[in-house]
Amino acid sequence: MTEAPTKSTRIKEMTACTIELSKTEDIDTIFSIYKMATEIQREKKMHVWMGFERSLIEQEIKEERHWKVLMNNQIAGVFCLNFSPEDIWRNYPHDSVFYIHRLAKDSDLKFSILSEIINWAKSFARSKNLRCLRLDTFSDNKELIAYYVRSGFDLKGVIKVNSDPNLPLHYQNASLALLEMNLVNG
Repeated sequence: MTEAPTKSTRIKEMTACTIELSKTEDIDTIFSIYKMATEIQREKKMHVWMGFERSLIEQEIKEERHWKVLMNNQIAGVFCLNFSPEDIWRNYPHDSVFYIHRLAKDSDLKFSILSEIINWAKSFARSKNLRCLRLDTFSDNKELIAYYVRSGFDLKGVIKVNSDPNLPLHYQNASLALLEMNLVNG
């Protein structure tokens, strides 16, 4: 079992990382990292994740869609993959794409794990014959959007999400920035 981050066990410096499928025994740490991300959203007075059901994470783990970024055998970050076209991307082609959701890292890390995730995604895309990676974030998070663009994502647009019971609560009536990275030539 991978232990939850604590003040004494947090990762102090950038080390080689691996990306592996999350396991059921990681759920407490996953929720700890989600809580850290939500606290940052609150501090920055942005749209805030409304929490996630444990059963959702358990299902994603069972379906082998939930991943963890490990450094020194500790979970430094997490994310979920989705392969189905989503309603928020309804105006864009859905062939050979995959989506990252709930990308979050241990908030005490003073470095990014995004480049490791992008490198992993490129390899993953080649193995699954996928051409591009998509993600979304709240449009009021200008700093994160700019960071994603600097990291190689293209801002495809901003949309207003209507109330939809199939989407998480924090998406209801939210304004989202849609970002995409072509992985074929990357």
